[in-house]
Amino acid sequence: MVDRSRIIHAVQLLILSLTVRPAAAQFQDEVDVRSARAVAHVTVKCRITDYTGQFVRAVSTGGEQTYPISEVAAVRYAKLPDQIEAEKLLATGRTDEAEALLKKAVDAEPRRWARREILALLTGCSLRREDFATAGSRFRQIYESDPDTRHFNLAPLTWRDQTVDALNRSTAAAWLDDSDSLSRLLGASLLLYDPEYGHRARDTMRELNRLPDTRIRLTAQWQERRLLISSRNVSEFDVSHWAANVERLEPPLRAGPVFLLAQARLIRQEYDLAAADFLKLPIVYDSDHPLIARASFEAGRALLRNGLRVEAARLFQETAARYPWSIAAQDAQASLTELLRSVGLQRDSETPDRVP
Repeated sequence: MVDRSRIIHAVQLLILSLTVRPAAAQFQDEVDVRSARAVAHVTVKCRITDYTGQFVRAVSTGGEQTYPISEVAAVRYAKLPDQIEAEKLLATGRTDEAEALLKKAVDAEPRRWARREILALLTGCSLRREDFATAGSRFRQIYESDPDTRHFNLAPLTWRDQTVDALNRSTAAAWLDDSDSLSRLLGASLLLYDPEYGHRARDTMRELNRLPDTRIRLTAQWQERRLLISSRNVSEFDVSHWAANVERLEPPLRAGPVFLLAQARLIRQEYDLAAADFLKLPIVYDSDHPLIARASFEAGRALLRNGLRVEAARLFQETAARYPWSIAAQDAQASLTELLRSVGLQRDSETPDRVP
């Protein structure tokens, strides 16, 4: 005779296994959470349902929780194969191949918050080419979806006196006429020194630095300080004031202002301090923005002005190796070659240690 109780128990176990397995399978993401007072953190296995510049919302065995970004130490999430391969390609400098895969990934990714992460990588691809027009289009999608985005350091702003090509220029001019404040900020930044649009760009910056939007307002205020850099009219008080104000900015906004501060120190002939500030960008605020590569190169130039030729040579070499996609890398290679020629050496892999 069949033991019905054993059959019922077996069926119950089968049902339980069928319900538990999908639940376990869906918790493929991880959030490292720390409390405000604790140094250590706890890793929560979960399914992330939203990830913004202000919080991470996730479902775990304990239900749905929202973690303020200040309590989040790290986030790891399940990625599409194309995104995983693209990130490997980006690490080796193969930007075009990576971009093709990321375009597929962003269309295939069903999670809105995860699409923003892929869009950030795509924005970085555009920035590597200094294609500010495409970078701006991609970054605006991120910003519209999450105005508090952690990726504000990828905004295609310029922080030095440079000209842009015809396509970037025409796109920036159109942005100046846009009703959206972010678009106007991007356009004004690219055209601040433009012979035709410069006056309008400067007027736009003055308008933007009175807006209630904190990020737009503060960025516009710092962008206006580029005019003081170009005029080389920077006082000791300015440098001290800027240094204090940089520390009050939220981290995603700091890279450009730190670059301006370093430029101000160069004008004041504070070469060691300038080099230290320039180096903060590749060390602390690393991203695919060409400003980061430029800061690495400028740090080498500042060291060279301070007579530290070995250290300068090493930085030129590192800039060329770490940012091969950038114009700064080309400038670093040229500067290294010139530095070695000036002391009668040929370039090879060990030359920095041999610069007298």
